[in-house]
Amino acid sequence: MTTVSYYNLDTGFFTGRVSVVPDMAALSIPQGLGVVEGRYKRMSFRVDLNTGAVVPREPTAGEIRQKEAESALRELAALDARSQRYTAESAAGILDDEGRRRLLEILARKVELRMRLNNG
Repeated sequence: MTTVSYYNLDTGFFTGRVSVVPDMAALSIPQGLGVVEGRYKRMSFRVDLNTGAVVPREPTAGEIRQKEAESALRELAALDARSQRYTAESAAGILDDEGRRRLLEILARKVELRMRLNNG
């Protein structure tokens, strides 16, 4: 039995589809796909289209932007949670100078993150 992983012939990226076949001759390969012997994680490896070798996969620019956006959103949520006390104290008129300074730092960081999200 042979395990094969399918990849896109245009990009070299693995599709996530894997088959186990008695022999390679029995394999039916869909149009636009290629196969390579073995089981590979689709986000970790790709096929080098020039050599046919399986190589580590570098993330695409879109994937990098997506990870950065997810990180910024997590940080925004944490900043929102941290700012609740200071916002409530400010609304009640009991926020001291240290609290005001911390709230301004939080708000400045939130603006920076939102600008990065909007420009990314």
